[in-house]
Amino acid sequence: MRILLVDDDPITRLALGRILRDVATELVEAEDGEQAWALLQQGLRPLVCCCDVAMPRLDGIGLLRRAAGDCVLDDLPFGLISSAARSLPSC
Repeated sequence: MRILLVDDDPITRLALGRILRDVATELVEAEDGEQAWALLQQGLRPLVCCCDVAMPRLDGIGLLRRAAGDCVLDDLPFGLISSAARSLPSC
C-alpha cells in the first residue's frame, strides 16, 4: 500500500511516518501541498493521502480541492491531520 504523507513539520512527518510504515509498503513524503501536487502530477498514485491542514504555499484543503477537481485524482481518499491545539473551555 502506497501512502502519501504531506506535512511541513519534519518532526510530525517522522512521528507519523513511523506509524504509517507499519501499514504502508511504500511511504512517500512531501513537505507541503505544492510538492505533493507535483508528485501527483508526475504520476504518483497513492492509495491514500495523509495531509496536514495548515502548510505554507499550498495547504491541505487547497491540495484536496485540486485533487477533487482533477478527473484522474478526484477519487483519491484524504485523511486531513492537524497538530494545532486550542484551549477548550473548562467545565
